[in-house]
Amino acid sequence: ILSEVTKAVEILERKFNLSCSIFSVHTLKPFIPDVLIEAAKKHEMVVSVEEHTVLGGLGSLLLENLSDKNIYPKKFLRIGLNQCFSSIVGSQTYLRKHFQIDGASIATRVVEAIDGANR
Repeated sequence: ILSEVTKAVEILERKFNLSCSIFSVHTLKPFIPDVLIEAAKKHEMVVSVEEHTVLGGLGSLLLENLSDKNIYPKKFLRIGLNQCFSSIVGSQTYLRKHFQIDGASIATRVVEAIDGANR
């Protein structure tokens, strides 16, 4: 999913002039929150992108760690699958687009979240 996040960041920086940082979290444990905490202080929004359910995953781990340090970004967005099982079959590219976790969809969802937070 990191390749899709990279595409999303390219769109966000080029088209919307947003400053983004990418942090790859390849495992949930061990998790060292120092980089996350610095990024959350630097950016108004924290976005987690997962190629599985958002329930109990990376986003939850990030929120727990930020909360433990009393750090609350203006906006937090978890992108991934909602609580569902897929009966759809296809390539990874097709499935990412279908579930809106491809680069373009991620960028769109980030912009929508920013617009919603600014209203």
